[in-house]
Amino acid sequence: MNEQGVGSKDVMAIQAGIPEDEIKKYAKASFCLGTCIVGVEPKEGRKGDTVWVRGSGFSQNGDVTIQFGAVTVVTVKAESNGDFEGSFSVPPQPYGPVTITARSGSVSSIYTFTIIPGVEYTPEKGVVGTNVSVTGWGFNPGGATVTFDGEQVVTGSVDDTGTITASFVVGAPDPVPYVAKGYDVVVTDAQDASASGGAFQVLPSIIAKKTNVVIGESITIDGKGFGAGEEIWGHFEGQTGENVRIVSEVLSDGTFSAEITVPNLSQGAHKLYVWGNHSAGLFITGEPDVPNELRPHVIVNLNILGDISGDGNITAYDASLALQYVVGLIELLLEQQYAADVTGDNIVTALDAALILQYSAGLITEFPKGQSSIAPALNPKSQDKLLIEAIEQLETVFLNKKQRQVLDQLKQLGSQRMIPPHTALLPNYPNPFNPETWIPYHLAQDSNVIIRIYNIKGELIRTINLGEKNAGVYTSRNKTAHWNGRTQTGEGAASGIYYYTIQTSNFTATRKMVLVK
Repeated sequence: MNEQGVGSKDVMAIQAGIPEDEIKKYAKASFCLGTCIVGVEPKEGRKGDTVWVRGSGFSQNGDVTIQFGAVTVVTVKAESNGDFEGSFSVPPQPYGPVTITARSGSVSSIYTFTIIPGVEYTPEKGVVGTNVSVTGWGFNPGGATVTFDGEQVVTGSVDDTGTITASFVVGAPDPVPYVAKGYDVVVTDAQDASASGGAFQVLPSIIAKKTNVVIGESITIDGKGFGAGEEIWGHFEGQTGENVRIVSEVLSDGTFSAEITVPNLSQGAHKLYVWGNHSAGLFITGEPDVPNELRPHVIVNLNILGDISGDGNITAYDASLALQYVVGLIELLLEQQYAADVTGDNIVTALDAALILQYSAGLITEFPKGQSSIAPALNPKSQDKLLIEAIEQLETVFLNKKQRQVLDQLKQLGSQRMIPPHTALLPNYPNPFNPETWIPYHLAQDSNVIIRIYNIKGELIRTINLGEKNAGVYTSRNKTAHWNGRTQTGEGAASGIYYYTIQTSNFTATRKMVLVK
């Protein structure tokens, strides 16, 4: 190791595309003389983020107190060699640099962490007229504004902890006919520090103008919050025959007004389903003492595309329902099938489940069916290719426990039925890891597979010969390559950056991983 803390410019780092500056940065953060904080991850963040701090040269087996600014956030015990590791949740602080201090007895070390702004709001979706509460952290004390779709909707004050709370009504003061899509909620302070809370999803809603109708009479339905240009179809629960197209094209402001004729239905409650790329429901209720008379009663759940459960949220649970339907474990109601078919090809497949999972993880903000009034035609090969790409993208981001379970189910189903279009080395998981990790990959054709692991100096420390493998998807834990964190001689590998390569009959690739003990 030279004075800059960088080893040889090994070919593995170059092949993996790791900049030399990053290697220098890692080396500088990992070694020191005397008492010091040797690593902070991440180096910037928002309120509530988890930060890990590592240090060396402190009192052996002594208590190490970690302060974030003036706030003591955690106390940990140093090891017998003076090393320590601890984590804490970032407390509210204004925007900018904050000093992290590690102190043990008379010795201490500091490190500069950067606070960046963040925004949350509730609810995350609703109809025009919904009251939205906004909370922001990490801003500069003073004034701030909240914008919705680029338009200022409310102003507020940032307190000394960098926190702002405010609320606004979607469409106020003048009712605005927003179309069904996401609209950014952004907070900006007086010094131009800014953050987005993500897209608020405007939901569709419908009402019936007439309160009493008879069978054979027309009901006038007004809708708002639908997608511009959508076709709108209708069907009564219990109705026989074809669905009825009631609107050929929703207006550019997301509204429509249309009539639908009441069919010959039994007396009682009947739900009218109205859908385009989004859907909403309306109950039509018959009065017992008035034969054949139907009365509009109440607007019920808003089943938007992807919301199979109908709870108003698109989550991993919805993806799980779609997947259970695909493999025949459950049945879905008609309106649930409409919500599950996010590709718009009139059939619910594993690809629909993968897209819903991507949406729940924030990787996409719109479904294929929501991008055009004409549903795309997807053949089986196209679906397999898109499903593989969706799984690859999901492997690269943090997923919660439920999302990870659904992804594992998707991978298991995919590995049984798909041959990927190209061979690929995928990101290992978890990463960083301690002490073991799994290395997934795709094979486009049968081949012998070898995984090699190198340290940051480019020295080979472990070879994993997987033998002859059939073409397929190797992403679930029982199919991937597994590294237990030990060298070829059985010794435990030290903390640091490592590189792993895959070699097949006609393909080789390299990726980076980090072992943190």
